[in-house]
Amino acid sequence: MSKFHHFAFIAFPKLVALLLGLSTLVSCTLSVIEEPVEQKSRVLVDVRPFHLAAEDFGAATRTAGAPATRLSFAVFDKEGNLVESVMSLESSDGSFGTVEMELYPGSYKMVAVAHSGDADADVQSTTSVILPGTTFTDTFVDTQELSVVSGQDCSLSMTLPRVTSAFVLRLADTTPPADAKEIQVEVNYSALEPTSLDLNPATGLVTNNWKQTRVIPIEDFVEGEDIPVYFIGMFPTETWPVTVKATAFATDGTEIISHTINNVPLAPNQKTIATGTFFKSQGSGTFTIVTTWGDDIEIEY
Repeated sequence: MSKFHHFAFIAFPKLVALLLGLSTLVSCTLSVIEEPVEQKSRVLVDVRPFHLAAEDFGAATRTAGAPATRLSFAVFDKEGNLVESVMSLESSDGSFGTVEMELYPGSYKMVAVAHSGDADADVQSTTSVILPGTTFTDTFVDTQELSVVSGQDCSLSMTLPRVTSAFVLRLADTTPPADAKEIQVEVNYSALEPTSLDLNPATGLVTNNWKQTRVIPIEDFVEGEDIPVYFIGMFPTETWPVTVKATAFATDGTEIISHTINNVPLAPNQKTIATGTFFKSQGSGTFTIVTTWGDDIEIEY
């Protein structure tokens, strides 16, 4: 055998092995290129606070004016990580209630809260929203699951139910004392006044044992204006029986008279109205308690 044939005999297997290796490398490269690429999807969410009016109870209707002036919105992935957040949307903006974003394919949970407080609500997780301050307003909150498919845009609406109740004090007195300046209303008055509330958006309940205090000028009562004191419950019960204390103060700061109303029934999306003669001795006046936004209940004390 010649040296040339001997070299060809040895080199041929190596050449075949090299070609097979290149073929495998090309095949692997092609398989990676052919894998589908996940595309973001455009998601448009319409988030607007709704309320249930007494005259058409059971049907969600938009208020003539905005029931809330601030909206906070957040999106969390299935591991609970925050992936999108929109804060401080105000009702004066033309885009109030509309949230637009791009999301990768997957399962998500959206959280939205609307209120009229002085500062933004902080959506910390799917079970915790921090409402700042000491005076709390009409509040709407909800969660909703979202499934995003690669490259498929979608739009959806979130209807936020009211989670607050409202206590209203009405005076039957035709003429209050001349030196009467204001009435302080304390709802759940034996509890502490918080600097913030921790609201669970999934249940609509707060973790605080808290009270809401509001000081209302006598002029508002005389003119027949209803000033609601909003409250959010702490326990998963049909109603939240609380104690309400209302105290009238004179212009010099001294107390004129005080009424304590026990077992006042409060419930979400329900307004409880207490009407009675206020400026009389303790126990001589009778307050009638009526609830609206649902079935009427009357109690006396």
